[in-house]
Amino acid sequence: MKQSHIWESTKYYEVAARSSQYLAHPGLKKIKELAQKADRVLEFGCGEGTKLSKIVPKTVKGTGIDISRTAIAMAKERHPAYDFVFYDGKKIPCKDGSFDLVYSAFVLEHLQNPSQNIKEMIRVLEKDGLLVLLAPNYGAPQRCSPCFKGHRIAKLIDGLIKDLIGSKGQLDWQKVSMKADTKHYQIDWDTTVEPYLGSLLSFLKTQNMKIIEYSSNWKIAEPQEQFVNKAFRFLGMRQLYPFKLWGPHLFVIACKL
Repeated sequence: MKQSHIWESTKYYEVAARSSQYLAHPGLKKIKELAQKADRVLEFGCGEGTKLSKIVPKTVKGTGIDISRTAIAMAKERHPAYDFVFYDGKKIPCKDGSFDLVYSAFVLEHLQNPSQNIKEMIRVLEKDGLLVLLAPNYGAPQRCSPCFKGHRIAKLIDGLIKDLIGSKGQLDWQKVSMKADTKHYQIDWDTTVEPYLGSLLSFLKTQNMKIIEYSSNWKIAEPQEQFVNKAFRFLGMRQLYPFKLWGPHLFVIACKL
């Protein structure tokens, strides 16, 4: 199945529009707070534009980019106060240093080349500008996406070892195959890669970025019945390494040096 089958579906974006109405997540609240103070904001992976319209005030120059022509057409029609531009998945169609705030919310897990995409986000960010990333932390050793087909115990052991020896500045996110099609879809059945906070922090530091704030959002994790998962949560909530990186959602604010 080609990506475009699901990501060019109007129905897909109608569902996305409804979910984007709500900004209850602490990461989204923080992005909105930062957007109030910005002058030029870019949303990477804007979909049909609802999230951008909820986050970025009309007094701020807001731009959204997306690889879906369907989504961009819907966004232009529904939210004319903002700029929406088609993105080919490679080079962002903006000049270097065009924005003082670039954010991506729940999009990293759908990328084909996250390293290159994040480098592009940094390129269009001005010096001292802020990059904010929010995504499911599917790459954490004890977690996985709906599309994961490997062995959970092997992933846990491998992930723990990588955390202890370090990622050496590489994202090294595991790729997965989408389960979704235009007739069958559940949340994140269109995942293509499993993001992880630990390797993301290491990668950003190699890209001339200073980490301002980060979290794996253990506070919003759903209660677990299994003892081992309760133990991970207990250790993570107490900010013990590497368990503090293993929460449900990665969130990073980084400044371009």
